[in-house]
Amino acid sequence: MKKRFYSFFINLFTILTVCFFSSMEVYVANYNDFSLPFSQTWWIVFLFSLIVVILLTVFEFFLPEKIFFWINTLVFGLGVCAYIQELFLNDHLILLDGREVVFTPQLKIMNLAIWLFVFACIFLLSRYMQKKEIGEKYVSVLIFLSVAMIFIQTSGLISSVISMPEADYENAGYLSADGEYTLSSENNVIVFVVDACSGAYMEQALADQPDMLDDFDGFTYYPDCISTYSRTYPSIVYLLSGKRCYYDVPFNEYLISAFGESTFLSDMKNIGADVRVFTDPIYFDGEARNQIDNFRTFNGKSLDIIRPYVLIKQMLHISGYKCMPYLFKTRFEYNIIILNHLVRKDPSDIAIEFQDYDFYTNFEKDGLTLYDNYSDSFRLYHLWGPHGDCFIDENVNLLEDVEPVRALRGTFKIISAFINEMKSLKIYDASTIIILADHGNSYGNSELEIDEEKSCLMLVKPAGQNGAVQVSEAPVSHENFFSTVLSAYGIDDENFSVPEVYNVSEDSTEPRYYYYDARFSDGNGVIASREYRIDGDARDFSSYSLTGNYWDINFSQDHLSETRLSEFLAENGK
Repeated sequence: MKKRFYSFFINLFTILTVCFFSSMEVYVANYNDFSLPFSQTWWIVFLFSLIVVILLTVFEFFLPEKIFFWINTLVFGLGVCAYIQELFLNDHLILLDGREVVFTPQLKIMNLAIWLFVFACIFLLSRYMQKKEIGEKYVSVLIFLSVAMIFIQTSGLISSVISMPEADYENAGYLSADGEYTLSSENNVIVFVVDACSGAYMEQALADQPDMLDDFDGFTYYPDCISTYSRTYPSIVYLLSGKRCYYDVPFNEYLISAFGESTFLSDMKNIGADVRVFTDPIYFDGEARNQIDNFRTFNGKSLDIIRPYVLIKQMLHISGYKCMPYLFKTRFEYNIIILNHLVRKDPSDIAIEFQDYDFYTNFEKDGLTLYDNYSDSFRLYHLWGPHGDCFIDENVNLLEDVEPVRALRGTFKIISAFINEMKSLKIYDASTIIILADHGNSYGNSELEIDEEKSCLMLVKPAGQNGAVQVSEAPVSHENFFSTVLSAYGIDDENFSVPEVYNVSEDSTEPRYYYYDARFSDGNGVIASREYRIDGDARDFSSYSLTGNYWDINFSQDHLSETRLSEFLAENGK
């Protein structure tokens, strides 16, 4: 009878593995992604797991002996399979960044076969032990193994937590919605970053809707534009610091060095500008948190700011994506941006992150307001646009599976409404507005090399410029962004000496550089950042050539390849 109480440890191993350790390991490994402090979340998930363990143990207590024996075996088998999946079988997981998650039938079958094999071994051994009438000893072995694996996972989690910066353990930050629709009555620099907007998308959108830019008085459209990086990280950090990322230090260290060494934000703060950024807060750390006026840290007790049921539900999605077989993983897809909003009791203070529909809905409800306590303001709005998994159409209706070009037209309808409101407040003419993509199309048919052009969106309206939209064939890039912003405040910073966008000649032959996050061909993760030189039009693939410079990606938000690019090139004679 005592062994029935000991089954508590078998249940504890499986439930903690599936419900607690798997989600908490993701949380700690990606603490920059979560706006909620770890100290206020872990105990809620742990308490839920413990309650499930107690209820399961009580249920098992009243079962007949044979059923009790097999239930223990089943629970233990589930825990072992989940543990094996997490440790050895998740090589093909991808970053959930809006791309459709597709696992091949062969992968699903092979993975499920491993699960069935492990279960079969455990059940056959259980059957053998039962026939030999040594089931009691067998349960003791299961208990010992369960306790051992709990200890191993606990030690690993504690080690990871200890390595977290104290600020992120106790006071994870977020970007407040405060000032999201508030501008200066004198001088504004407004930047709309449209995620993953390739030049081809923009050209198609204009072909589909020729009057799309009718409200964009004073703008110049630069179709020959290239981003510096191929993905949102590190593009956003680069656009707010001007500091290159070489993937040689952990994410958080790059943020600290990028903003600690950059003068871009501090240049604006030094003249008294009100600087507010509306994107994912994971991109800010160190000095940036002191330079952005809408950055906040959480205050209050866990249950005052968190909805426990929603937190548990979201964490179970994370756990399922990590520890379930590939056959079921797509059922557990999750979005950390949405998670950060959903788990808050009062999410109204959190800035709209990439949620174009919500941004537009709130804007239509409240409109823009002017504030006279500062003469200069900087606003950056990061919109989802035509990024994968689009969710608005050309009329900003909330839909699923929208084509990227239709979503882009919806994004421009949002920006157009914003512009018209500025006109009605008579601040449009005196404002500088920049609309650009953080990157164009990140992918191609080839993973290690690009196989198509990578031009991206860029439109600029300097303060005081008016008239119909002009088209310039000047070869521009993200490098021209910094001086364009600072010159709007009359700031001349020698650290950003590349000409403003509107001062780049259409005859310029200066080479431009593009850094592509190459992915290893077997799909097991990012491998290196490869440098391309562009001599000519960024819309012409023949203008691109590899320089031979590359940096192995040792730290990334995505899964890393175990292969080094130098090894691959040597093996293939390249």
